[in-house]
Amino acid sequence: MTQQGPPSSAAGGPPPPRRHGRGDRRAHSAPPPPGRYWETIPDDDEDAPPWAGPPVPPRPSRRPPPPDEPRAAPGAGGPAAPPRAFGTPAGQPEAGRADTPGGRRRSAAAARRTQRARAKVYIWAAAAIAVIVIAIATVFGLTRGHAARPSSGGLVTTFQPGEFQRVPATCSSVSPTTLDAYLPGKRTQVVPQSVDGPLESLCGWTVDTRAFSRNLEVTSMAYKPSGLATGNGSATFAARDAYAAAMKSKQHPARDTHLPRAAVTPLAGLADSAFAATQVVRTGGQVTDEVTVVARERNVLITAILEGVVSERHHRLRPFSEAALQTGATAVVRDMISHLH
Repeated sequence: MTQQGPPSSAAGGPPPPRRHGRGDRRAHSAPPPPGRYWETIPDDDEDAPPWAGPPVPPRPSRRPPPPDEPRAAPGAGGPAAPPRAFGTPAGQPEAGRADTPGGRRRSAAAARRTQRARAKVYIWAAAAIAVIVIAIATVFGLTRGHAARPSSGGLVTTFQPGEFQRVPATCSSVSPTTLDAYLPGKRTQVVPQSVDGPLESLCGWTVDTRAFSRNLEVTSMAYKPSGLATGNGSATFAARDAYAAAMKSKQHPARDTHLPRAAVTPLAGLADSAFAATQVVRTGGQVTDEVTVVARERNVLITAILEGVVSERHHRLRPFSEAALQTGATAVVRDMISHLH
């Protein structure tokens, strides 16, 4: 007869009763193996007993990921979040990025600083331009003020006492007696148009015969103050300059005029200053004896040109002389001066 013992665990019976011996207490109080309890991997391949139930899966870790690991994007399979900047705490956005609130605030502050700097530049530039404009206007105003009210030795811009602001009509100023004496015969009068209004007057007469002809041209000109004149720029100085230029043109005619040099003679007692210039011009088979008398009375310049024209073959028989022409021109100038006062 076979001895029956306690049922084995393989038959599915109840587990054997625990013995409360010293060895069991040591086995029960033994510390767990090192490592995390959910990561413990059994070293044997023995199957757990059926009464132990299904194996317990390891508990997931609740600890946050290390700081150097990128945080996974929400959703399965999503791309990983960009790495944080060095020193940025976990869970906080990077302050230097433009797509974060801190980055946007810094960008706005930088833009405001740039706008303020540009505004300062514009303000200073406008102020500098205003200062330059004011300085130019001040200098221009002072210059105009000095020109309008010249001080002693300054530039004169107005007519001075005793200066003439108009001249008499030339055609009526030369007396008929003078014309009959030096231009006898049937005279033809020519009145050129003045370009300076009452400051200038011109007139001319011509007498033609078969043997000769005589021509008289008279000009009266009152000069105005000019900044280009010598001295203080007064009208009298302008007339002096014109007088000197007329004498020089007779003594040294321009080449393009093809005129000979004139014999210049000062005339005393005629106006403030006067001279006579005599020239003989031969051209086109004719000989022209020309005498020019120029006189200056204050700021008025009077010029009288008396010519005698004759053919080349009759030149020796001409009925006038250079002395007679000079006397006639001088008489015309005296008539003009008498009408100035």
